[in-house]
Amino acid sequence: MIRVGVLTDYAQFDENYRDNKTGMTAQEQLNEVCSAVAPLYTLREQFFSAVMEGLGRHGLYDSIGRKTVGGHKNEISESL
Repeated sequence: MIRVGVLTDYAQFDENYRDNKTGMTAQEQLNEVCSAVAPLYTLREQFFSAVMEGLGRHGLYDSIGRKTVGGHKNEISESL
């Protein structure tokens, strides 16, 4: 497990800090974390869309009362 908050602190206050296991600086580790996590957001969106579409086929609605079938992603992002 990686504690990103601590890495952020190290990157900001001690640029020369190197992890004793990886030999990487805090910033290098943060870059690796971001690279590894980015594809997970795509998967999350795919799973969320599939679940919402499945719920919509059964007539279920989101908390605002909109039907969950089709366009839910755009409606949610536009409201943020």
